[in-house]
Amino acid sequence: IHVMAICQPAPLVLAATAVFRPGASSPSAMGESYPLLFDPAHAHRLRVLTRREANGLVVVAHAGYTLPQVDLAGTRARVACFGAVFTAPGFEGRGLGTRVFADAVAAARAEGAEAGLVSGRRGLYLRAGFQ
Repeated sequence: IHVMAICQPAPLVLAATAVFRPGASSPSAMGESYPLLFDPAHAHRLRVLTRREANGLVVVAHAGYTLPQVDLAGTRARVACFGAVFTAPGFEGRGLGTRVFADAVAAARAEGAEAGLVSGRRGLYLRAGFQ
Protein backbone atom coordinates (compact mmCIF):
# COMPACT_ATOMS: atom_id res chain seq x y z
CA ILE A 1 0.00 0.00 0.00
CA HIS A 2 1.37 3.40 -0.98
CA VAL A 3 0.34 6.56 0.80
CA MET A 4 -0.47 9.60 -1.29
CA ALA A 5 -1.14 12.78 0.66
CA ILE A 6 -3.06 14.14 -2.31
CA CYS A 7 -4.45 12.71 -5.49
CA GLN A 8 -5.75 14.19 -8.70
CA PRO A 9 -9.51 13.71 -8.64
CA ALA A 10 -10.17 11.79 -11.90
CA PRO A 11 -9.12 8.26 -10.80
CA LEU A 12 -10.52 8.91 -7.35
CA VAL A 13 -13.94 9.88 -8.73
CA LEU A 14 -14.09 6.61 -10.66
CA ALA A 15 -13.22 4.62 -7.50
CA ALA A 16 -15.72 6.54 -5.36
CA THR A 17 -18.46 6.04 -7.94
CA ALA A 18 -17.75 2.30 -8.03
CA VAL A 19 -18.12 2.13 -4.21
CA PHE A 20 -21.05 4.50 -3.62
CA ARG A 21 -22.95 4.25 -6.91
CA PRO A 22 -22.31 0.84 -8.43
CA GLY A 23 -24.11 0.54 -11.72
CA ALA A 24 -24.41 4.32 -12.14
CA SER A 25 -25.03 5.40 -15.71
CA SER A 26 -22.03 7.74 -15.49
CA PRO A 27 -18.66 6.46 -14.20
CA SER A 28 -18.07 9.93 -12.76
CA ALA A 29 -21.42 10.20 -10.94
CA MET A 30 -19.78 11.06 -7.62
CA GLY A 31 -17.87 13.92 -9.21
CA GLU A 32 -21.07 15.22 -10.74
CA SER A 33 -22.91 15.01 -7.40
CA TYR A 34 -20.05 16.45 -5.32
CA PRO A 35 -18.17 18.87 -7.58
CA LEU A 36 -16.70 20.93 -4.74
CA LEU A 37 -15.24 17.89 -2.98
CA PHE A 38 -13.60 16.59 -6.15
CA ASP A 39 -12.64 19.97 -7.63
CA PRO A 40 -8.98 19.80 -8.81
CA ALA A 41 -8.40 23.12 -7.02
CA HIS A 42 -9.10 21.29 -3.75
CA ALA A 43 -7.01 18.18 -4.46
CA HIS A 44 -4.91 18.99 -1.37
CA ARG A 45 -7.97 18.05 0.71
CA LEU A 46 -8.25 14.52 -0.70
CA ARG A 47 -6.50 11.86 1.39
CA VAL A 48 -5.90 8.67 -0.55
CA LEU A 49 -4.25 5.28 -0.08
CA THR A 50 -3.31 3.44 -3.23
CA ARG A 51 -1.88 0.07 -4.14
CA ARG A 52 0.46 -0.48 -7.04
CA GLU A 53 -0.82 -3.21 -9.34
CA ALA A 54 0.22 -4.41 -12.79
CA ASN A 55 -2.20 -1.96 -14.45
CA GLY A 56 -1.12 1.02 -12.30
CA LEU A 57 -2.18 2.53 -9.01
CA VAL A 58 -5.55 1.47 -7.59
CA VAL A 59 -7.36 3.60 -5.00
CA VAL A 60 -8.02 1.47 -1.90
CA ALA A 61 -9.16 4.09 0.64
CA HIS A 62 -10.15 7.76 0.64
CA ALA A 63 -11.37 10.55 2.90
CA GLY A 64 -11.88 14.07 1.60
CA TYR A 65 -13.23 17.31 2.96
CA THR A 66 -14.35 20.79 2.05
CA LEU A 67 -13.81 23.72 4.38
CA PRO A 68 -16.51 26.36 3.96
CA GLN A 69 -16.97 29.27 6.29
CA VAL A 70 -20.47 29.13 7.77
CA ASP A 71 -22.65 31.17 10.09
CA LEU A 72 -23.36 29.30 13.35
CA ALA A 73 -25.83 31.19 15.53
CA GLY A 74 -24.40 34.52 14.39
CA THR A 75 -20.75 33.45 14.60
CA ARG A 76 -18.60 32.77 11.55
CA ALA A 77 -16.73 29.45 11.70
CA ARG A 78 -14.76 27.22 9.35
CA VAL A 79 -16.42 23.80 9.26
CA ALA A 80 -14.80 20.73 7.72
CA CYS A 81 -17.39 18.72 5.79
CA PHE A 82 -16.05 15.19 5.29
CA GLY A 83 -17.26 13.12 2.37
CA ALA A 84 -16.73 10.12 0.14
CA VAL A 85 -15.01 8.27 2.97
CA PHE A 86 -14.50 4.69 1.84
CA THR A 87 -12.37 1.60 1.76
CA ALA A 88 -12.52 -0.34 -1.50
CA PRO A 89 -14.03 -3.83 -1.44
CA GLY A 90 -11.42 -6.43 -0.52
CA PHE A 91 -9.40 -4.01 1.61
CA GLU A 92 -11.80 -3.59 4.55
CA GLY A 93 -10.83 -4.48 8.11
CA ARG A 94 -7.20 -3.33 7.87
CA GLY A 95 -7.63 0.13 9.36
CA LEU A 96 -7.12 1.85 6.01
CA GLY A 97 -10.29 3.94 6.24
CA THR A 98 -9.36 4.93 9.78
CA ARG A 99 -5.92 5.96 8.56
CA VAL A 100 -7.11 8.23 5.74
CA PHE A 101 -9.93 9.68 7.83
CA ALA A 102 -7.56 10.52 10.71
CA ASP A 103 -5.23 12.21 8.22
CA ALA A 104 -8.10 14.22 6.73
CA VAL A 105 -9.24 15.34 10.20
CA ALA A 106 -5.69 16.39 11.11
CA ALA A 107 -5.29 18.29 7.82
CA ALA A 108 -8.63 20.07 8.30
CA ARG A 109 -7.64 21.12 11.83
CA ALA A 110 -4.27 22.37 10.58
CA GLU A 111 -6.14 24.38 7.95
CA GLY A 112 -8.25 26.08 10.62
CA ALA A 113 -11.37 23.93 10.93
CA GLU A 114 -13.27 24.78 14.10
CA ALA A 115 -15.85 22.01 13.71
CA GLY A 116 -16.45 18.96 11.55
CA LEU A 117 -19.48 17.36 9.92
CA VAL A 118 -19.93 13.76 8.82
CA SER A 119 -22.92 11.98 7.35
CA GLY A 120 -24.12 9.04 9.40
CA ARG A 121 -23.03 7.26 12.56
CA ARG A 122 -20.50 4.78 11.19
CA GLY A 123 -18.15 3.20 13.71
CA LEU A 124 -15.27 4.93 11.96
CA TYR A 125 -16.73 8.35 12.79
CA LEU A 126 -17.68 7.39 16.34
CA ARG A 127 -14.15 6.09 17.03
CA ALA A 128 -12.79 9.41 15.77
CA GLY A 129 -14.93 11.29 18.32
CA PHE A 130 -17.80 12.43 16.08
CA GLN A 131 -21.26 12.11 17.60
